[in-house]
Amino acid sequence: MSLNAQNIQNWMVSQLAEQLTIEADEIDIQEPLDSYGLDSAQAMILASKAEKLLGFELPLNLLWLYPTIEALSERLAEEIAERKLELETGNTRISKLEEINLDLGAEVVLDPTIDPLKVPLELKDEPENIFVTGGTGFLGAFLIEELLQQTKANIYCLIRAGDVESGRNRLLTNLQHYQVWHDKYGSRIIPVLGDLSKPLLGLSREQFNLLATTIDIIYHSAALLNYVYPYSAMKAANVLGTQEILRLASQIKRKPVHYVSSVAIFESTAYTGKIVQESDSFDDHEGIFLGYSQTKWVAEKLVKLAGSLGLPVTIYRPPLISGHSKTGVSNTEDFICLMLKGCVQMGSFPDIDYWLDMSPVDYVSRAIVKVRGIFQRKGETVPSIDVRTIFKVLLALPLTQIVYALALTEAMFIRQVEWRGITYQIKGPWDIKLVKYQPYSYSEKPVDSIVSL
Repeated sequence: MSLNAQNIQNWMVSQLAEQLTIEADEIDIQEPLDSYGLDSAQAMILASKAEKLLGFELPLNLLWLYPTIEALSERLAEEIAERKLELETGNTRISKLEEINLDLGAEVVLDPTIDPLKVPLELKDEPENIFVTGGTGFLGAFLIEELLQQTKANIYCLIRAGDVESGRNRLLTNLQHYQVWHDKYGSRIIPVLGDLSKPLLGLSREQFNLLATTIDIIYHSAALLNYVYPYSAMKAANVLGTQEILRLASQIKRKPVHYVSSVAIFESTAYTGKIVQESDSFDDHEGIFLGYSQTKWVAEKLVKLAGSLGLPVTIYRPPLISGHSKTGVSNTEDFICLMLKGCVQMGSFPDIDYWLDMSPVDYVSRAIVKVRGIFQRKGETVPSIDVRTIFKVLLALPLTQIVYALALTEAMFIRQVEWRGITYQIKGPWDIKLVKYQPYSYSEKPVDSIVSL
C-alpha cells in the first residue's frame, strides 16, 4: 500500500472505528481523537499499530501534538517522504517527530506576587482546619483517614464537582472504596468545589481569601498522572496548581505546606548509579523523559523556592506505594498490580532484573501526618524527606522474585522487545489497562528510576 496522507487517513479511520466499535462514517477526521473518548491506553494501542504500518517508532506525545486524524495523517505522510529523501540523498536531518528538548530550569518561575513574608506566620499546635488536595486518590484517601484520626480538625478537600453534595459523595465513595470510612467522621469532611488546574484553584477571589483565612495547614498530594501526555498537557494541574497552593499558603497568613513530591525528580541520567541524600540539590533534569516526572521536578523546585522565601514547607518523596500492610487494600490500577496481572494472564514476563522500592500506603500516610508534630513546631522549612527513612519499612524486591512468587516458570521469561510486541496482540478486558504503562518499555532506563508517583 502506498502510504500517502489519504491512505494513512483511511487506515486510521478504520482502526479507530474498530477500536471504538462504531461505524467508520461516524468519525470526523477534523475532530480531536479524545472527543471520541479515546483514553491514553487506547491511544497507545493505536500508536503501536501505526508503528507497525509505518516501520518506525512514534513519540509518546504524538497524538497530543497532532490531535486529529487529518493533522496526524498529514504529518506522518510528511515524515515518510522526508525519511525516503534522507535515504536517497544520504543527508541526515532532525525529525519533526522528535520530542522538543524542554528546558525545565526555565520553567521554575514563581509568581512574584507570592511573597510569604508580607503576611504574619500563624502556627497552631493543634490545627483546627486542614486543607487537603488529592482526596479522591489512593494516597489521598489514607492521608485523610490519618488526619481524621490524629487531629480533631475539619478537613477541607478540594474537589471537582457540580455541587457540594456531589463533591461529598465523591470523597465518601473513595474512602469507602479503600475501607477507611467511618460515619463518625462525616461532619468533619468539608468539600471545597474547585479545580487545581485553574487560577485561584477555580475559586472566586472572595472564596480564595476566605479559605486562606480559615485554613491552618495544607497537605498537597494531588497531581494529574498520565504516562502519555507531555509536560505542556500537565503543567496547569501539576505545576501551576502547586503554585496556587503556595499562593494560598502565603495569603492572609503564612501556613505550613506539606507537599507530596516524588522520587521521579531524580530520574535524570546524572544520578545514575549514585546515592542521593534527601538534602541534596536536584539541579539536573537531562534524561527525565516522562511529562509527568518533568512536572514533578518543576513543582518541587517551586516549593523549594517558596521555602527559601520564608514559607514553612515540608516535602515528601514516596517510592512506589503498595497496599495497606494489614488489610491488603491496594490501588488495583497502579503499575505493580496491572503489570503483574497482565504478566500472569499473558503467561510471559519481560526478562529484566530491575528492583522495585515499595512502601505500604498506611506507613506513607502515617509518616506524612506524624512529621508535622515531630519537625515543624517553629515554622521552619524542613529538608526533603524520603518517607522510607521514617519508619524504615520498605519492600525492595527484584521484579523476577515477585514474578516467581506468582508461579511463572523460567520458560515464561522472554526478551523485553518481544514482550512489548505481545502486549499489543493479546485480546481481553485487561490488556487495555496494561498498555497504560507501555511508555516504560520504550525506555532502556531501569524501572526503579522511572516508576514513581
